[in-house]
Amino acid sequence: TAGRYYEVIGDQNNAFDNYYVKSLSGTAYEETVKPGITYQFDATTMPHAIVPGSSAFTLQQITWGERTAGDLDSAPDPSIVGSKINDIFFFKNRLGFLSSENIVMSAAGDFYRFFPETVTTILADSPIDVSISHTKVSLLEHAVAFNETLTLFSDATQFIIDSEGNLTPQTISISPSTEFESDIGVAPVGAGTNLYFPSKKGEFSSIREYYIQSDTVIRDALEVSAHIPKYVPKNIVKMATSSNEDILVCLSSEDRSKLFVYKWYNDGEQKLQSSWSQWQFDVSTASNAGIYDIKIIENDLYLVIIRGDGVFLEKMSLQYPNDSGLDFNVRADRKTSLTGTYSSGTGLTTWTLPYEYDGDMIVVKSGSWPSRKGVDISNSRPNTTTITAVGDYSSQPVIVGVPYTFSYQFSAQHVRENNGQQAVQSGRLQLRTMRVNYEDTGYFKVQVTPNGRATNEYEFTGVILNQLNSTIEDVNLSDGTFRFPVQSKNDRVNITITSDNYLPCAFQNAEWEGFYTIRSQRI
Repeated sequence: TAGRYYEVIGDQNNAFDNYYVKSLSGTAYEETVKPGITYQFDATTMPHAIVPGSSAFTLQQITWGERTAGDLDSAPDPSIVGSKINDIFFFKNRLGFLSSENIVMSAAGDFYRFFPETVTTILADSPIDVSISHTKVSLLEHAVAFNETLTLFSDATQFIIDSEGNLTPQTISISPSTEFESDIGVAPVGAGTNLYFPSKKGEFSSIREYYIQSDTVIRDALEVSAHIPKYVPKNIVKMATSSNEDILVCLSSEDRSKLFVYKWYNDGEQKLQSSWSQWQFDVSTASNAGIYDIKIIENDLYLVIIRGDGVFLEKMSLQYPNDSGLDFNVRADRKTSLTGTYSSGTGLTTWTLPYEYDGDMIVVKSGSWPSRKGVDISNSRPNTTTITAVGDYSSQPVIVGVPYTFSYQFSAQHVRENNGQQAVQSGRLQLRTMRVNYEDTGYFKVQVTPNGRATNEYEFTGVILNQLNSTIEDVNLSDGTFRFPVQSKNDRVNITITSDNYLPCAFQNAEWEGFYTIRSQRI
């Protein structure tokens, strides 16, 4: 009779469990699910989808595939049912979840189906639900597709999923690769052929670079923050990378007004640059103000920042393209282009900000001006949303922004040997002068602070006598060498380059001149 359900019972000679069929008509039957059992996910407790629209994104529930064959024994619930999902990933045309010690992947090409289509055999495209095997409890927190494998992270162990050809329930293989402690509070990020993940070191964090050695199967994770062990604070909450710019950006909940930035440069297999710096943001004094999310898309860093007057999505270019019509990029935060209104009664031009800010700001003539373009206009702040300047500047737009301070401190200078690989610690090095070679630079200041003595400042303004186009009230960007005195022992002086100006400054290298005295010589 059509519509009846039957259970097909196997015997000891059959390789499959009992299964169920539904009568269609006559002698035709269709495999089906056992009547009366749960066959659907609760879509309200499962992950949701963000669907783009013409003007906005929509968060909506997903229609998940149902159980269409077998029962709770032959087609059990996926291990994510009743458990917390720790991470969501996509690997080899499958949607996957991490839960406890389990890895659950959808059917190949059918991202929302997690039940098998049949229980009489295992198909190559069937869903995958496996758990790791290890000598210690390893709760899986993060999964990153990396170098044609899937790397899984627990708090102290890294695992890899590797398979020959297509990923199927028969070919999946999970094996531990390395045993590095990691901070599971933040997801690892990939850049090129490397992965970066943090680990806790008391009040600070260390950042490791996970990689696979070329032409081998050896995996390792070098600590790229080993030379600055007390620089990156603890509690890293988000990291972002860009392989275009060779940059890693870290955000810590300890100070949400700063980003800690790692820059590297590789020449083949040799790393020529491995530098750390921090970017300080003027956010607000409100209790919850700060940076709450970061993401790098192409060559731009996007930031979600809570300020005193609201939540803002801000964008920072990681490159330095010149502003339109100018020969340089104006160095300012929260930069925007505004057109002012002139009042003949007051003799003032007024610009209205798109946000509130009560600190000092710069107003620079944009590239649209016929003359004196790029010059800073003296301004005043009558309130938090307007800027005024004496004179009529309403004919063309201006660039308005918040100034910030750039600072670079030199490390202690030493005589070096073995082609610069080793510093000579013996003897006395008395620094006499230093020189910095600059390029396309408009302003900077050098501060020399010997131990126990006052700070001496040496300023470069960009205006050089007898140089072509070096005229007053014009922007002058020049190349050259700036020489300044030090007159101190190498390890008893702090030398810092700073700039709070909107004009660029770029440095190629630095040299020192001094007297080196040694009482003995190595043999």
